[in-house]
Amino acid sequence: MLPAKLLWQDPRPIPRGNFQEIVVQVVLDPEFHEPTEDDVCPAFSSVCLAHDRLYSPGGCGEGPHLVALNCAAHGYENLGPQPLMHRYPAGFMPLLTAEQFAEVELDLYPEGCLPRVPPDIRQHSTSPGPDFAAANGASPRPFKPRHPPMAPPSPRK
Repeated sequence: MLPAKLLWQDPRPIPRGNFQEIVVQVVLDPEFHEPTEDDVCPAFSSVCLAHDRLYSPGGCGEGPHLVALNCAAHGYENLGPQPLMHRYPAGFMPLLTAEQFAEVELDLYPEGCLPRVPPDIRQHSTSPGPDFAAANGASPRPFKPRHPPMAPPSPRK
């Protein structure tokens, strides 16, 4: 069973030059509306609960952001697990156990199969792998650079 309150923050490092503060998404909250298939939701927006205003990346306010999904008809709604969250499970707060992660997978992919590259695409791949190199006459020897590595720069005085 998933925790009653579940948050997620992208664990990947922020790229250089991106001055966006920390963004935490509310995945599940017991006080939020749990959407069903019968719900008719006319419009959604993202709201920063920390700054009590609409959220737009980089333009909400100063400091960390706590972002929730806001439905025009139901108010705050549970976002539920998303594929990016499945790909980076280290971002869940609290961390999920193996059983809880299996439940997230079942919720995202009810057929029981995770998204994979179809086999026919892999057979016609043009990625530089051993089969590709052999087909193009490349030798199986490992790559050796022509020049020795550069020496580290000398310290400035």
